[in-house]
Amino acid sequence: NDELLDETNSIRVDPLNQNEITKAVMQLRDDDVFRRTLREGSLDKAKGLTLKIRADKIIKYLRGVQ
Repeated sequence: NDELLDETNSIRVDPLNQNEITKAVMQLRDDDVFRRTLREGSLDKAKGLTLKIRADKIIKYLRGVQ
């Protein structure tokens, strides 16, 4: 889901590409700074995922469609 996952909180790989998956796992294993950056990005993203914030976004979207 592109609304939730981006370069600040995830590694996007082709699930059918074993080399990409291996490279991503090795990067997570070997790079403490990168792991910390993803962790912090995930926590920041989670702050905006409360039920109220999500509902407000949906309502705003629906009002714009009409």
